[in-house]
Amino acid sequence: MKLSSFETKKPVLVVFWAAWCPDSTRAIKEINKDYQAYKDAGVEIYTVATDPQVNTVTSYEKIQKIVLPTVNDADKKVQNSYGITIVPTVCLVDKAGKVAQFHKDYPGKDKLLAEITALK
Repeated sequence: MKLSSFETKKPVLVVFWAAWCPDSTRAIKEINKDYQAYKDAGVEIYTVATDPQVNTVTSYEKIQKIVLPTVNDADKKVQNSYGITIVPTVCLVDKAGKVAQFHKDYPGKDKLLAEITALK
């Protein structure tokens, strides 16, 4: 997963998380709940699950009815390539593929929607 691959007509929200982390699961549940609001705001969302066991993530997503697109990063290559040291981490990537905002936790829907609007 490279930032340059996000050169789209839309901003992209990338969320690094882990099923073992309570703050991460809270963030994923909130983002999942508000998925339509983010889509309506014109942002694409990708989550990067950093759990070493892929089946843990798959089970969690199934039980919680998580519909967000997820990249499994069990070997932490994506996490390490971006220098992510804490989960959850939320990155807002602009249309040019550059990180516009970086949050070491979920900042909440209102703050993210305001940041998304500012990128347009």
